[in-house]
Amino acid sequence: MYNEIIDRVVIIDDIDYDLLLDIALSTACRAIDTYYIAVAYMFSGILVSADKIMVNNARKYGVKAYYMHDTNDYSSLISRISRDTS
Repeated sequence: MYNEIIDRVVIIDDIDYDLLLDIALSTACRAIDTYYIAVAYMFSGILVSADKIMVNNARKYGVKAYYMHDTNDYSSLISRISRDTS
């Protein structure tokens, strides 16, 4: 199980400061949130969070984001994951 997981881990050494600044200024989000949003943006990934504010800010920046406590978002997320893995 460890090998299956570790093969999928991506270590981010550096995030472009200009990207972080652009996200922060575009969304007025909290500093730590800029990192999560930036990583999702850099990898054209999705962001899944229990933090509604971060999800809204990610969406403002154009990142696909899902709020896990919203049943509609959760259903959409499950559908997307099912579609992407099939």
